[in-house]
Amino acid sequence: MAETAEKNVNKLDKDQLEQYARDEFNVELDKRRKLTDLRAQVIALQKGETPAQDKASTEQKPSAPRFLLHTGNERVFEYTEYLAARSDMVPCDWEGNRI
Repeated sequence: MAETAEKNVNKLDKDQLEQYARDEFNVELDKRRKLTDLRAQVIALQKGETPAQDKASTEQKPSAPRFLLHTGNERVFEYTEYLAARSDMVPCDWEGNRI
């Protein structure tokens, strides 16, 4: 029976998948995602699993600092990988306070 449900999900388009997930599981799908991802989320819901999207959204990735301070002249620059690689640049806030 589960295979039949999976086959039916594989025939649905984004709008139909969104409506099905809303009606059956009370879950809102992000239609900006790929169709295959949405189908995988609905199949996971059918199996009683937590969709991968929900797991990923709870994880917080550390963000790069937005600004860098030049230790020689105390000027503040917007963060770039190139500047961050320099030994005379340190992370700071927009006022130049070191983080």
